[in-house]
Order: sequence, then C-alpha cells, then structure tokens
Amino acid sequence: MALGYEHTHAAKSGMALQTLADWAMKITGSRLLADQIGAANTARHAFSYIYPQYPGLIDHVGHKIRNNAVCFADHKLAVRVVLLDFEGQVIFDSSGSADNKGDESKTAQPAHCPATTSQAN
Repeated sequence: MALGYEHTHAAKSGMALQTLADWAMKITGSRLLADQIGAANTARHAFSYIYPQYPGLIDHVGHKIRNNAVCFADHKLAVRVVLLDFEGQVIFDSSGSADNKGDESKTAQPAHCPATTSQAN
C-alpha cells in the first residue's frame, strides 16, 4: 500500500524493495542501507536492516500507507495504520499513540492524493 497499489501481489516485490531502497537513500542518506535493501530477497530480509536503526524510514512508510488508504477510501473514512515488527510489537501508529484506540489523531497530516495511485514518490 505504501507504493499506492490498491492490490498487492508477490510478483511486484522486487519493485517494492527497490522503491523502499530509494526511500531509504532519500530519508537516511545511507547508501549502504539503500544497497542492502535493494539486494534483499524478501521484505523481512530488508526489515532486518531497517529496524530498529532507522525509525524515520518506518515512519515514512507508515505515513505513505495511511495517505494511500485515505485516497483509496476517497477521504470518506478515518484511517489508522499500525505497523508491527515480527515479534508483534508496535513500531508505527499513525494515531501517534499505541494507546489510542479511537479515530485517527487530529494532528495527522491530510492525505495528498496523486492523480494515479501507483505513484511511488
């Protein structure tokens, strides 16, 4: 969803990892991290390089997911995105608090919807 696809499929995983590598370079400035992500075999493999060292990249992906979901819903639904690590611990919560069980936080940025949802910026 962070890439703007309404439907995902494993066949797109290589493209998703390359986009994640591009975001890693942009967000962290680390060529090593970007190269590691780009060469990763799976999302879980890439995640091992990202977490917990690069929370800003996780935040970027989480906000991309939230904004794309809001666009998919044509701004008609409150959307909360919660990302978990592989042990089930919250690593991103778009509400700003893991304790908030209600609607999206009032401080959340409004989603900007691109003309096509496949835009990966």
